[in-house]
Amino acid sequence: MGINILPPDINESGMAFTVTDEGIRYSLFAIKRVGGPLIEAIVRERESAGPFTDLRGFLERMSGTDLNRLAIENLIKAGALDCLGGNRRQLIMAYPQVMSAAAKQRKNAVTGQMTLMDLFGGEDRDSFKVTLPDVDEFPKEQLLAFEKEVLGIYISGHPLEEYESLWKKHISATTGDLMADEETGKPKAADESIVTLGGMVENPTVKYTRQNKAMAIFHLEDLVGSVEVLVFPKIFERYANILKEDARIFVKGRVSVEEESDAKLLAQEITLFDDLPRDIWIRFEKMADYENAAKGLGELISGSDGRDRVVIYVNESRAVKRLGARWSVSASPDLIASLQERFGQDNVRITWS
Repeated sequence: MGINILPPDINESGMAFTVTDEGIRYSLFAIKRVGGPLIEAIVRERESAGPFTDLRGFLERMSGTDLNRLAIENLIKAGALDCLGGNRRQLIMAYPQVMSAAAKQRKNAVTGQMTLMDLFGGEDRDSFKVTLPDVDEFPKEQLLAFEKEVLGIYISGHPLEEYESLWKKHISATTGDLMADEETGKPKAADESIVTLGGMVENPTVKYTRQNKAMAIFHLEDLVGSVEVLVFPKIFERYANILKEDARIFVKGRVSVEEESDAKLLAQEITLFDDLPRDIWIRFEKMADYENAAKGLGELISGSDGRDRVVIYVNESRAVKRLGARWSVSASPDLIASLQERFGQDNVRITWS
């Protein structure tokens, strides 16, 4: 419907979902380990004393409530503290020390002891702000994993977005084509038709037939929705090792339509995204930069063996150089991390051939 779904926010969210000018703001109550009393305390505090503006202020003002370490960590993972400044990795690293200081301050206030902070007021007190650690944000995939962990869904994106061009290139249908139409009660995909879907494995479960043979059932989630996939024993024997949670796969199979419900997919062939050949692009500003780095690059990739190709791109001349087949590598996370460390994170990209 074109309506934005926004992450929870301690300055805008409450027990229920709320409507803002930007879209629908997610509920704080949807965050794991964040209970009703804490949410009521957050709303009451911001309504009486104004919005929260920084991490220290939030923890000081919420000291003495149900805010514990697990709750604040889940608030950070859900994006509910993005409004306080800093990235989520910085907040995760900084909150334990700030929380301890806030608790100590509260204890001193109760016992009547004076702290250094009490000697200052107004603008001088505001100068004692928390210095967040100088670290980059978590990788996008990690941020999304945190959101799924504490909210049950992805809010700020989807792990398949970076694979969208590959996904579109290799599928013949989406999960939406297997969902029952609200009016007709039938899916777009015909019963017994053969389709190829792509997506992520969700909740894989191994079951046993009456003959005591193992089979699997899981949901395949793509950028549209999810569909149930059945993998019968003979097929399961071939692909059992790759049917792991969050595995990115293409599934070719037969559509099974049932009356007034979403269709299922009976798997015939399964392929990992990573088993398809890829190109590792490494960008250099000038040809001389590449020539100076060529030896080090060769040493870096010489120990990797696979079907993925290395492509050099020179920005100044827009020249493209594909390294020969003898330089084929496996685009493993370790190799990509090493290349990004050597040549810069923004200068290393993966595409599919």
